[in-house]
Amino acid sequence: MPNESPNNLTHLGKFELLEKIGEGGMDALYRAKQISLQRIVALKVLPPRLASDKTCIESFRREARAAARLFHPNIIPVFDAGEAEGHYHYAMKFVRGKTLFRWVQKDGKLTETTVLEIGKHFASASDDKTVKLWKLAEPSPFDQKAEKSSRLGC
Repeated sequence: MPNESPNNLTHLGKFELLEKIGEGGMDALYRAKQISLQRIVALKVLPPRLASDKTCIESFRREARAAARLFHPNIIPVFDAGEAEGHYHYAMKFVRGKTLFRWVQKDGKLTETTVLEIGKHFASASDDKTVKLWKLAEPSPFDQKAEKSSRLGC
């Protein structure tokens, strides 16, 4: 188990943690700098309380591998995945903007036109031949909760 909470870390392996930008039940999301390439990324980190659970670790790794196989303008790409100092993480393109959760929280119910526009972006990703939809072999704890920090890639 990690000996230090990500909240107290300023660096995690080859990443400098700049700020926490979201948190769900199964992970935390940071704006971070990938030191080797000097670029800003979104770094998803498995919390310490789950870092000793082999099922959670494998689900987290599977999620990263599955996401890394997807290539489409409406899907945020994964750049890197690993473990440093007992903290499992993966890096994605950083996209500025509101999460869907915050958007609804701030503006209330979305209009039908907005929902259809968002749906059109999602559908275009799933229709692309380069996108392969995956099904996890077993239900994952990551599938059981809506990720409030998931960013729209459109």
